[in-house]
Amino acid sequence: MCIRDRLSTLPLIQPQNIKTVHFICHSHQDVGWVKTIDEYYTQEVKNVYNRVFAAMKQDSKRKFVAVEMAFVSRYWYEANESLKQDILNFIQNGQLEILNGGWVMNDEAAAYYEDIVDQMTIGHRFSKETFNYVPKAGWQIDPFGHSNSQALLYSQMGMDSWFIERMDYEDFETRKRNKALDIVMLSLIHI
Repeated sequence: MCIRDRLSTLPLIQPQNIKTVHFICHSHQDVGWVKTIDEYYTQEVKNVYNRVFAAMKQDSKRKFVAVEMAFVSRYWYEANESLKQDILNFIQNGQLEILNGGWVMNDEAAAYYEDIVDQMTIGHRFSKETFNYVPKAGWQIDPFGHSNSQALLYSQMGMDSWFIERMDYEDFETRKRNKALDIVMLSLIHI
């Protein structure tokens, strides 16, 4: 019995009211914040990647999103040839997607554009040279504010979408009420 059939037996849940929900399995660790990059990698990131990749190898329906190339590159350089081939296969068959693809997930509120461009260039270069993969979507789930400059830079980097988190709660409630949760950010260049 599928979940939809099981849920429809509950008194308040009817099939016409069931929505599609997408869960995006991902990991985000700052490349140095409370811990050093080495502490984050050895204590957290490496374990996440080990478990996720093992699970993805067992079930090709499993997917994962990687963001910070600082961690992906270290994992790659430490991997044996068999694991490297698995990672390449995951990318080729769509199980592993690289979003954002910068060396780090930069802050937006107080970052200087040259710093954003530099760290994105380093991350994208690694992704392209190693995996022949260029990210097509921005992924900013841990910023302290959003900027239209980030949207402009992502657009100029060839990205076609941008996923954000930490929206002001009043703005969110207004957008939710008005069914306007999609956001189109325009920079002064586009106005």
